[in-house]
Amino acid sequence: MNKTATFNDAIIFLSKDSDPLFGSISYRNPANQNSIVAITSNTHKTVRLPLAKIVLAIFKLDSLRYGLIYHSRLYFDSDVSYWDKQTKLIASHTLEANFHPNLKELIKN
Repeated sequence: MNKTATFNDAIIFLSKDSDPLFGSISYRNPANQNSIVAITSNTHKTVRLPLAKIVLAIFKLDSLRYGLIYHSRLYFDSDVSYWDKQTKLIASHTLEANFHPNLKELIKN
């Protein structure tokens, strides 16, 4: 089943030596390291690149968990307090929760 996954209010690191991007990430699910990801910045510029080029992406799925893309894989963490503090340090605000209608499908994949 191919659906588009979009995570808004994300922090995206493309290199450990550069500042992160702030914006949204979209990709076709299921994804692999060669899948093309669209990153739309808060300035409304869109960059398309392979998923493998993302070093780390952090986004808040809901009030109970954060999502991370690391090494082309999707991870979830329920330590919301920790991630709220970390994202506030990086982005100067805690990330807004993303509503995703196919969240259950993403978690099981």
